[in-house]
Amino acid sequence: MQFGTHHSNKMLVIYDKRKEQLAKKNFCEKAYWVRYEMRFRNEVATAIIKKLLSAYIDVSIPVYGLNIKQYAYELLYGILDIKVDNHYNKSNQNKAETDSLWKSFLNNVPKVPLPKIEKQPIKSFAEYERIATPYASAYLLYKFVEVNADTYLFQIELLKTIRDNLPFSKSRLYRLNVYLKELNLAPVDNNKLEQIKANLSHKIEEKILLYNQLNQIKKKD
Repeated sequence: MQFGTHHSNKMLVIYDKRKEQLAKKNFCEKAYWVRYEMRFRNEVATAIIKKLLSAYIDVSIPVYGLNIKQYAYELLYGILDIKVDNHYNKSNQNKAETDSLWKSFLNNVPKVPLPKIEKQPIKSFAEYERIATPYASAYLLYKFVEVNADTYLFQIELLKTIRDNLPFSKSRLYRLNVYLKELNLAPVDNNKLEQIKANLSHKIEEKILLYNQLNQIKKKD
């Protein structure tokens, strides 16, 4: 069972750990083992790590003690709040009481909101270009060496790289359109990116066909 997505800053995955271990042919002495796996990303993950580190620095808090365990329960409560049956609509579920069994499972910890993240302004295109260029240059050089400095194959690999990373996630698409606007270019949506992806696939097929034909001619010569 999964709550949240791989692109969100917080996600909860609940699964049968015992079944997973047995499927891997690992010995498992537990008759019941369900894992509640919380996954955090970006600024939320940073805030949580800082709080955990501060707990380890404080000598009054035992390592792996109840305080750390309580914090884990608080985080879980912040992600998943199972409510009692109620008459509230979806937007007003926060008014409903938490199910008593769920509160008991969470050791009756208070509900603490997850760390809030401040939305960072998107860097300008010039700043993005400055940061991305060294990484892009290293990757392009690797691809160039990989195809033995064959410029035609290099073009094909570049087109494949662009195609295989389309369409974009919501956040990447938003950033792309901010940069396009900054450069006085028309915005795009994922439908447009799907069209570009299809066109790239067609171009790649054409280039591969032509490359193979040229190689055949060279062999005959």
